[in-house]
Amino acid sequence: MATKTTKTKTKTKAKAKVRAVKPLVFPESEKVVAVINFNTPELTEAAILSVKKHGGEDYKFVVFDNSMTIDYPAGQGLPERHYDARPFTKEMENVTVIDNTKGQVIDFAKELEKYPDRNPIHSICNDWGSTKHIWTVQKLWELIPNGFVLLESDVLVCASIDFMFNRDEGVIGHVCQHQKGNRFGIGRLMPLLCWMNVPMLTKCGARYFDPERSWMLWPGEDDQRNWYDTGACLLDDVRKHVGGLRGKAIDIRPLMVHKQAGSWQKNVSAKRWLELNASLWK
Repeated sequence: MATKTTKTKTKTKAKAKVRAVKPLVFPESEKVVAVINFNTPELTEAAILSVKKHGGEDYKFVVFDNSMTIDYPAGQGLPERHYDARPFTKEMENVTVIDNTKGQVIDFAKELEKYPDRNPIHSICNDWGSTKHIWTVQKLWELIPNGFVLLESDVLVCASIDFMFNRDEGVIGHVCQHQKGNRFGIGRLMPLLCWMNVPMLTKCGARYFDPERSWMLWPGEDDQRNWYDTGACLLDDVRKHVGGLRGKAIDIRPLMVHKQAGSWQKNVSAKRWLELNASLWK
C-alpha cells in the first residue's frame, strides 16, 4: 500500500513589487501642483479645491498616495495605536493619482532596511513619516521633471499662487530659520507651499533627500545628520548656491491656512477644521 505524503505549504509574506511609473511630462506652460496623501483624503480634496477656487481652475494636480495601515505597539514611551489606510479615491478633474499604498513605487520598508541602526523616537511616533515624505518629494522630482508647486494636504490656499510658477527661480518658499526643538538649529524650506523648478534643481545638483543629511535615519540624538527635517536639505543647497542654484524666500502665511500636523496625525478635528474654513474651498 502506497504511503500518502502531504506537502506542507509555507506561507510567506508577499513583498510589494516596486512598479516603475513613467514621468508625467507636462508642458512647461502647465501649472502643476503636487500633493502627498497620507491617510488624509478629505484634507487632500479640500486642498485641491482651495487652489482651484482661487484661480487654479486650469492647473494640473498630482496626488502621490502613501496611505497605509499602521500599528504602533506599546513601548518606547509611546501608547499603542492603530491607523487604518485611507487612500485618496476621489475622481476629480485635472487630478492624476500615483498609487503607492502598497509600496508599488517606493518600497519604504526596503529603503528603511538600509539604515538598521536608526532609533530616534521622533520618527517612530509617526512611522518615519517625515523621512518617507522626503523620499517622496525626491521621487516627484523624477516623476514631474518640468517642476511643480508642492502643497501639503493640510493646507488651504486663500489667494492665487499663480506667481509661484517662476522659471527664473530654483525654488520659492518660506524659510523656517530654526525649527522648534531642533538642537542643531538647522533651518528648512517649509513644504507647506513651495515652488520647485525641477530642471534647474537637477542641473545644479541639488537634493531633497540626501542620506547624509536626513531626518532621523542615524543612531543617536547627537548625530547632526539626524536633524535635517523635510525641506532642510534643499534649503542647505540653496544657501550654499550648489551649482549656482538660487531661490526666493517669501512669506506664505497670507496665502494659506494650515492645520498643523494634519498631514500625518490621526486628528479627529479635521472635519471641524474644514467646516470652519469652508469658504476657502467650497
